[in-house]
Amino acid sequence: MGFFNTIGLLALIGIPVIIVLHMLKRKQKNVDVPSIYLWERAADTSVQSKPWQRLKKSLPLILQLTAAAALGLAAARPYISAFGTAYNYVIVLDNSASMSAADMSQTRLEYVADRAEKLIDSASALSSVTVIAGGEKPYVVYGPDNDKQEAKKAVASVMQTYGNNDTETLKGLIVSEAAKTNAGVYIFTDNNSEFSDMDANIFYAGKETANCAVTLASASEGNVLVNVRNYSDTDEERTVTVFTDSMAVASGDLNIPAGQERSIVFSDVYSGTANISAVISPEDNLACDDTYYVAVNEVQTAKVLLVTEGNTFLENALGITEGTQIYKMTPETMETADLSGYDLYIFDGALPDILPTDGGIFLINPDKSSDIAQVGETRELNCYSQGNTSLASDGELSFIIAKAKEVTRPSWAVTESSADGVPLIMRGEKDGQKVCIFTFDIHDSDLPLLKDFPVMIYNLADWFMPGRSGEQTVTHCGDTLDINASASAQRISVADTEGNERTVAPPFPAADYADTDEAGFYTVISESADGEITERTIAVNAAVDGESKLSALFGQDVQGSTGTASKGGAGLMEVLIIAAVIALLAEWWVKYNGVKR
Repeated sequence: MGFFNTIGLLALIGIPVIIVLHMLKRKQKNVDVPSIYLWERAADTSVQSKPWQRLKKSLPLILQLTAAAALGLAAARPYISAFGTAYNYVIVLDNSASMSAADMSQTRLEYVADRAEKLIDSASALSSVTVIAGGEKPYVVYGPDNDKQEAKKAVASVMQTYGNNDTETLKGLIVSEAAKTNAGVYIFTDNNSEFSDMDANIFYAGKETANCAVTLASASEGNVLVNVRNYSDTDEERTVTVFTDSMAVASGDLNIPAGQERSIVFSDVYSGTANISAVISPEDNLACDDTYYVAVNEVQTAKVLLVTEGNTFLENALGITEGTQIYKMTPETMETADLSGYDLYIFDGALPDILPTDGGIFLINPDKSSDIAQVGETRELNCYSQGNTSLASDGELSFIIAKAKEVTRPSWAVTESSADGVPLIMRGEKDGQKVCIFTFDIHDSDLPLLKDFPVMIYNLADWFMPGRSGEQTVTHCGDTLDINASASAQRISVADTEGNERTVAPPFPAADYADTDEAGFYTVISESADGEITERTIAVNAAVDGESKLSALFGQDVQGSTGTASKGGAGLMEVLIIAAVIALLAEWWVKYNGVKR
């Protein structure tokens, strides 16, 4: 026999305490009696009340000691290992959006959680259990450990999320955890494609595939466009209702053929700013994709500082970028100027000693190294660049490049264009601050002569400062919010869908905000030094791609490896607790119903 929790044996201190209490009797008080008939009983009582007397045979004492010993041993969680076989378990719960479908007389997640708890109950007392939650940010909820009750609590604690699974991260986590204990992998899901290449035991949920979803809603100049897709095998009819700030303002009916998508446009349903919800009814098995949120914010003018000796191409491209106010200065002026208070800083061929932290950074042909990038020698290229970038209109970018600086790509950046192994355009976020680097002077290329150049600058402005146009890019549950508050903000906070507010700055740059498991409207609140407060709403939607097309795989479980077997055992904690309860009940009965003198 062994113990899972040896420190629990300290509870056995209750045994000597009970013995001491039986030996240490309270002293008898003097009592006046009307007759000596009671002397004999008084004498007996007097003897019983003497402190530190020798223990006598007592059934209540025996029962109390039995209960104390049983509870003390139960606290140590004893087990016996004389029989059976133990396997270790890595239990994975898929809690992505599709698992909220309510086609199992409960949600799919609730159903698989019940199955996972039953699997844990069937495990040996010596089995090690690890519980992993999927979703956009997979993590280990419990283990590896062998407390079956705690493992079941961990399973019950896995909450429903409304994004996709980060499958690659989840697979890596599964493999890593399984290797720690040579465990078998047990995946509870409704998807047969994400884990098909793994040696795993897969338990499926899902009985129905019928579902319709709002795949897109967009708003412009008072009009709202809503797209609805029918993922069912039969034609479906849905009513689309548009709400602005929780008030129904328009509705219409759609007949959607099986497997197809239909659109409907509502005209003049809002003016100015609005929080818009497009809702389809009646509700189906997967309710999370029946609503799509759109936030239309007030147009904000962004302040852009351009530091350059004179770059006509760049100035002209920035000049046609709406929602921006351009401020220019030379590198010489920059040395003594206050570099703060701008939403975007563009440094063309020159860098300050200390880079600003309150806005985006766009470096063009940097002349020296900085905290952002290490700059090397200039390299002659004289070739075509190649790359794929969302900045270009068609996603592909190619231009002639004569020479460029050898800039080491930082770990946080992605190379979007290169030539002969030299990165030319890099982009990413460093500690919450957006950064783009052109490692070349644009005059040493034909990029400014291409029709894609002004498009690139416009798209870069959208990336750096999305709030300037009053429109919001699509954000999904589990994604990090694009804060992009004004550079003049002294304090920034975010309010979630329930109105709970959390400060993300100071310090600057603002901290990431990724608590977006719930779909709805999130509000970025900025407070300037003079006390002026501005608010910008961000719409967060449940994932549709990969989630709204439901699978019905119930009953098609897959058997995989059980992992390495070892000597099994059984826990004695429950038996000891039952014994303690029986002993206490017996002691109570003896006290109140036993033989009395």
